[in-house]
Amino acid sequence: MSAASDPVLEARGLEVRYPDERGLLGGVRSWRRAVKGISFAVPRGQTLALVGESGCGKSSTGRAVIGLQQDAAGSLCFRPAGGPPQELLSLPRGAWKGVRRRLAIVFQDSSSALNPRMKVWRSVAEPLEVHGLASGAELRRRVDALLERVGLDAASGDRYPDQFSGGQRQRIGVARALSTEPELVVCDEVVSALDVLVQRQVLELLRGLQEERGISYLFISHDLAVVSGFAQHTAVMQEGRLVEQGPTRELFAAPEHPYTRSLLDAVPLL
Repeated sequence: MSAASDPVLEARGLEVRYPDERGLLGGVRSWRRAVKGISFAVPRGQTLALVGESGCGKSSTGRAVIGLQQDAAGSLCFRPAGGPPQELLSLPRGAWKGVRRRLAIVFQDSSSALNPRMKVWRSVAEPLEVHGLASGAELRRRVDALLERVGLDAASGDRYPDQFSGGQRQRIGVARALSTEPELVVCDEVVSALDVLVQRQVLELLRGLQEERGISYLFISHDLAVVSGFAQHTAVMQEGRLVEQGPTRELFAAPEHPYTRSLLDAVPLL
């Protein structure tokens, strides 16, 4: 079975909206649609990049995938390995705990994603405890192994987030996301705030983890230079809609939509 015919996630007619105007009693009088009926698939064990300008709906899409976006409609079908397909948007809130073990997110802002008053090892351990996957000495052993896998010393777990650089904090975020062994990870502008050298290191880490563990990524980015060397597939988003998608090399070599061409023209190296 090809990767295209075996997606880990498939979106059909996905919509996300936000309150635009409220009445005197607090009710919503009108809504703003941030995502307007988009469809895409994330191939199992590969990366789909979702690209476009700021405000086009990329992050809203990612938040809907992991259940952080309440006002979403359409279909988001998650297909865990060895299990039945699950329609995420119709899941009762109480059922999300079991599903979320297989879904994770790495946020753009590593500083706000980590509790500044919590030691790093506790932040990485938290998902393991929530899902009842480890406790006691085994919990600490697994956290130490995760920190080492992302290129940090196990002893660094006893430090606080503000004692690390931005690139190191992003590695901690990756370790936390990996703790429950997810099948799909949403990467929301994970390298946009990092310098070029650290960007490369984090991307190499993500690529190595994908090869090692078969993780699928929904990689949200505005940087087409980064996407060109990282994602096997790309979907281009403009004002809440997908205007073009396909294998990254083919799409970048011969874009059909004017908006895609304008994005590529803005990246001299491409």
